[in-house]
Amino acid sequence: MSEQSADIWSLTPQEATERLAEMTAAHQASSTLTPQSRLNAFGTDADKQTKLAAGDPETRREFDTIAAEIVGMDHLTSAITGDASLMTSGKLREMSAGVQWLREFGFADEVIRDILAGDQVEQPFRARIAQWRSDAMRSAEFVKSYLSGEPEAAKKMMIANAVLIQPVKEVSP
Repeated sequence: MSEQSADIWSLTPQEATERLAEMTAAHQASSTLTPQSRLNAFGTDADKQTKLAAGDPETRREFDTIAAEIVGMDHLTSAITGDASLMTSGKLREMSAGVQWLREFGFADEVIRDILAGDQVEQPFRARIAQWRSDAMRSAEFVKSYLSGEPEAAKKMMIANAVLIQPVKEVSP
C-alpha cells in the first residue's frame, strides 16, 4: 500500500482512472457491503455480465450466492441495515425510521431487533415493568423530568413501553 501511495502523483489520468476502478472493484467485493449493493455492483461490472451470460460457473455461483442472500433477508434485517433498495413498502420505511430513532436514543442493534421482532415476554417480567412504569408516573420528580424531555427519563419510559407492547408468553400448565 505504501508503494501505491508513494507513486500516486506520477500517474497519468488514464492510469489514475484504472487504479480507481481497481480500488472501487476491490471495495465493492468487500463483504461489508449489503447484498443489494453487491448485486448492484455485479450488475454494473461488464466483465461479470459477459461471464454470466456465457455461463461461467464461478460467476454464476457468485451471482446465485448474492441473490440468495437478498431473498433470505427479512424485513427486520432490511430496516436495521438501512438497505433502502429492499424497502418497497411504507411499513418498511416506517420501521427503518423507527430503527434510526431508537439508535439516536442509544439502543444497540440487538436490542432494536428484539423490540421490533415482537418476541414474547414472560408475564412476571412484564408485570415488574408495568409496576415500574406505574410507580414512575406517580413520582412527581420523574414526571417532571419525563415531560420536560430529559433524555434518560424518556429512554427509561421508551424501554418500559417497548416491553409492555410485546405479546405475553403463554406458560404451559
